[in-house]
Amino acid sequence: NTSTKVIASLAFANCTKLEAVQLSEGLLHIGDSAFNSCTALYSIQMPDTLLTVGDAAFKGCTALASVDFSANLEVIGNSAFRGTALTSVVLGASVENVGYNAFRDATALKELICNAASGIGYKTFANCTSLEEVQLADTVLSLGDYAFAGATSLKTIAVPDTTGSIGFGVFYGCNAIENIALPYVGEKANIADASFAYFFGNSAPKSLNMI
Repeated sequence: NTSTKVIASLAFANCTKLEAVQLSEGLLHIGDSAFNSCTALYSIQMPDTLLTVGDAAFKGCTALASVDFSANLEVIGNSAFRGTALTSVVLGASVENVGYNAFRDATALKELICNAASGIGYKTFANCTSLEEVQLADTVLSLGDYAFAGATSLKTIAVPDTTGSIGFGVFYGCNAIENIALPYVGEKANIADASFAYFFGNSAPKSLNMI
């Protein structure tokens, strides 16, 4: 229905037999926990009019493997896709805010392409244990604490020179990392800290062979 602008908070939460959702053009906002714990939901098509996805909107949708993101999406709320079955996430340049824990525990996620004009928040991709490939555009300005913690399959990552803030333990537990490119060491570009323990939350992994 093109007259629908907002899907209310908790509107379809716990609809455990809901399998697919095609959202109509004209929709602007998906409310907090709108589809929370729809455990059979496997596919979402978002219209390009959609601007915001609320907190925990699809949290616990454990079968959700495919999301066609809006080309004009601006905000992804905290825990919005936590615990889903997504295998690939492509965030466009329109995205201004990616919330805490947004894709945390998405253990099937293998690929992240982030062109977002913003930062990646606290534990946004934590425990994404299948994550192998990460592409960060120059528009990514910050990485929050523990952003990729527990991404145990991640081997290579390049943090752009334009990233002005990198949080503590951003790669904590990423023990498979072999190659990493960093613009500096420390919380911000103007703070010197020679210890890689800052990034890894402990000593650098033994797998690391190129910096």
